Amino acid sequence: MNSPVQVNNSLRIFITVILVVAVLRYAEDVFIPLALAILMTFLLAPIVDFLHRLRINRALAVIVSVAVAVALMAVLIYVIFNQFTDVVEKLPGYRRQLRANLADLTGFVRGGMSGTTEAMEQLTREINRAAPTVAGHRVPVVQVVETPPTGMQSLHNLIAPLVKPLGTAAVVIVFAIFMLLRLPDLRDRLVRLLGPENLRTTTEALEDTAQRVSRYLLMQTLINTWQGLWVTLGLWHLGVPNAMLWGALTVVLRFIPYIGPWVAAAMPVTVSIAVFDSWSKPLLVAGLFVVLELISNMVLEPWLYGKRTGVSPLALLVAAAFWTWLWGAVGLFLAIPLTVCVMVMGKHIPQLEFLYVLLGDEPMLDPHEQLYHRLLAGKRDEADALLAQTLRSKSPRRVCDEVIVPAVRLAERDHARGGLDETQRKNFRDLIDAWSQKLAAAKTPAGPLKRLAECAVRVNAWGA
Repeated sequence: MNSPVQVNNSLRIFITVILVVAVLRYAEDVFIPLALAILMTFLLAPIVDFLHRLRINRALAVIVSVAVAVALMAVLIYVIFNQFTDVVEKLPGYRRQLRANLADLTGFVRGGMSGTTEAMEQLTREINRAAPTVAGHRVPVVQVVETPPTGMQSLHNLIAPLVKPLGTAAVVIVFAIFMLLRLPDLRDRLVRLLGPENLRTTTEALEDTAQRVSRYLLMQTLINTWQGLWVTLGLWHLGVPNAMLWGALTVVLRFIPYIGPWVAAAMPVTVSIAVFDSWSKPLLVAGLFVVLELISNMVLEPWLYGKRTGVSPLALLVAAAFWTWLWGAVGLFLAIPLTVCVMVMGKHIPQLEFLYVLLGDEPMLDPHEQLYHRLLAGKRDEADALLAQTLRSKSPRRVCDEVIVPAVRLAERDHARGGLDETQRKNFRDLIDAWSQKLAAAKTPAGPLKRLAECAVRVNAWGA
């Protein structure tokens, strides 16, 4: 049983987490620009350090890095806005071809659709026939005519929607500049805040976080840019309108985990269906995105990321849903770097270790503990798969010494405490016997086979 001290600590941590989430939720106007600024700092810090090592003044390195980043983002936003306006203007012309292609695709349900349409038209005629009349005349239709806006009102309607995003962008840039300028001092203050006695732990946590997040952002930016360029060239070659727009959106949307690449591909595929009178070009567009995604996911990301972010895929999916609930679309965009920061905190701060256990992608149990756990749960097939996987990377003798025998020791301990029944004991004996026979049939060398036989003898003697 947990001691009262452990219960109180768990309760205190739970209450703290709830309070932190509540503050992040209701003070999002403050924390969203701060989070974006931290993200921008992680992205530009390696570039600033590189320029600083070239004997360039740190202030000048910060100004150059931020200016280049802002200019690139401004160009990206301009391309998206300009091209999107062009798409909106052409949209009415796409409708006819889109309807024709979709009608061909859904021809097998056309009869049902026509029947539904006829029923709706009949219902509309009945409603019009039963509409109230006054003195044999239908009720006159009242039209509301709005007063044309004045010049000041038009100017206000144009500027008002841009005030908040431009203000947020300005705050993010200012925060990022000051963080980059004072980055060494900020590290020192964090160390002081967490206590000088935790100097090593705090330093490791800060370096681990900075390395993981900065590497992820830089490599993801390179991969997204590479894919955006190929999307632009490929769509331009296929004749898809506004190829630059779809390439720019690919660069931006691939930062969103899981759904971003699908959304980036769905829009140009839909436009190609609306533009071309056959299905060959839309299929080629879809194939282009599939090929590029396979290259990015299976070649570029493992090569450039190396150790990757350290967050398990399932935890990342849950974290993406959480940050989206917390901060909307911005939270979805920030889901991966924020989750990495939280996971690293759990790795280096003992009180938050549960976060590392929940979010990390590293195994939380040693192989012998995994084996014992699977056998206790009655998962014989999973135990066989675990031993087969371990045998691919270790010799039979090491499998015996490092996996089977330690698992037997765990079983002996639980048996001595009265926590292991006869069926589970028999599973252990059967497992060792089966693996000894399998290795013997595979012509395992005499030395390792003898060691496996010793394992089997030990387990059988223990169960006698």
